[in-house]
Amino acid sequence: MHQCGSAHDLDLAYNAFSGPIPRSLSRLRNLQSLYLDENNLTAGIPEELGMLSGLQTLYLRSNSLTGSIPEELGMLSGLQTLNLGSNSLSGSIPASLGKLSNLDYMFMSRNRLNGIIPPEMFTNWTKLDWLDLSNNLFSGSIPPQICKCKNLGQLDLSGNNFSGSIPVELGNMTNLGSLDLSKNHFTGETPSSIWNLHFLGYLDLSRNAFVGEIPTMTSNSSSLTSLRLSNNNFTGCFPVVLKNLTNLAVLDLGNNNIYGTFPPWIQESNPLMRILRLRSNMLSGSIPWQLSQLSRLHLLDLADNNFTGSIPTSFANLSSMWQPLEKNLSFDIGIDMVWKGRVYTLELAADLITGIDLSDNSISGEIPSGLTNLRGLRSLNISRNYLSGNIPCDIGNLRVLESLDLSQNKLSGPIPSSMSDLAFLGSLNLSNNNLSGEIPTGNQLSTLDDPSMYFNNPGLCGCPLNACTNHSSPIISPRGKKEHRHDLETLWLYYTAIAGFVFGFWVWFGALFLCKSRRFAFFSSIDSMQDKVVQMMKQKHI
Repeated sequence: MHQCGSAHDLDLAYNAFSGPIPRSLSRLRNLQSLYLDENNLTAGIPEELGMLSGLQTLYLRSNSLTGSIPEELGMLSGLQTLNLGSNSLSGSIPASLGKLSNLDYMFMSRNRLNGIIPPEMFTNWTKLDWLDLSNNLFSGSIPPQICKCKNLGQLDLSGNNFSGSIPVELGNMTNLGSLDLSKNHFTGETPSSIWNLHFLGYLDLSRNAFVGEIPTMTSNSSSLTSLRLSNNNFTGCFPVVLKNLTNLAVLDLGNNNIYGTFPPWIQESNPLMRILRLRSNMLSGSIPWQLSQLSRLHLLDLADNNFTGSIPTSFANLSSMWQPLEKNLSFDIGIDMVWKGRVYTLELAADLITGIDLSDNSISGEIPSGLTNLRGLRSLNISRNYLSGNIPCDIGNLRVLESLDLSQNKLSGPIPSSMSDLAFLGSLNLSNNNLSGEIPTGNQLSTLDDPSMYFNNPGLCGCPLNACTNHSSPIISPRGKKEHRHDLETLWLYYTAIAGFVFGFWVWFGALFLCKSRRFAFFSSIDSMQDKVVQMMKQKHI
């Protein structure tokens, strides 16, 4: 709750007040601050509030207010902060608000406001530091007159229906520290003047229709820590402009048409990288081992590209993934990630996870056993590749893992029994491999009873598939495999000897049976032997 510094302040925020805003508040002519935010107030904003000539701060955020913004608010000549966000206001922004020459902060996000932004509004907003019109229904282009707001530090126009190109004049707003134009219908190429904003720390142009290559920059100085350009039509090779963004912590270039190889210089140029998302592009070649030198990297998404080769064994050195992520990061972001088979947008730093997604590429080889050292992983997806060999037997070391997808590879052998140690596992997919043996049970695995997660592994048995029988393939330890192979070799030797004896006997007996002279000689020799034996027995008896 806001603290009232004097009798000129009225703070009724964070309560459960309902009904309309009393028009009688206009009688408080000396009121300087009015806080009615976080209530259940309804109906429209009373135009009588325009009579509070000394008002400097007006907070009506997070109510259920409807109707349009009254023109009379433009009479509040001393107003410095206006927050009407998170209501159900409609209509356009009244041009009278352009008279508020002392305005520092204006928040109108999350309403149903529409129409174009009146260009004349920006003429007198020379003190404006923060403008948030996000998540409304505004349309039209960004007026070039916005560059007259020389002190503007935060500009958020995201989640609207703005169109056209970015005004080149934005490059003249030298105090701009955060620019969010995401989720609109902007087109054209991105002006290179945007890199002239030396104090710009956050830039989000995602979910638009920008085209062309990502522009280069002439200056070597940049404060940018978060760059989001995903879900556009950017093309060209991996942008070399990133070499100059040495403070970059978040990079999202996903869902574009960027091609070529992944440069090995990323560790040297962007050592502070925490989040790297390049999914759904046309990148090719091998995954550079230098990524493992990004000591702060905790979210890596390279899915749906054309990467080949093997998973670098050096990924075991991704030290920020050794332990679960601490929720104390200093920036808020919005990152789309496939999580438990669905796409989620992680909006806040507290929602960030530690994860690796290399799915839907052409990666081959075995799964490096060193990945089990990344005990902070909560999501691991390496499905739809050409991986072979066994699942690492120490997979159970990933104790906080919540989502594991190894499907559509060529993995073989048994499912390690240590997988039952994954106490937080909520999503598992091992389908379409060559796994065999009995499915481990116990702990969290017993709750995952959807048989589709094991489909198309002909050698698998056990719950939730068919019960194992005597003919089912058992899970064999490495030592047991050697003993089992020795037994098979011995058994094969016996079978070979018996088969040779039977074959030789019938060859000999067949020749005897078909040849009359040999048959006569054989039986004559038998008679002769019989006579000798009888004579010997008689002599012994005498």
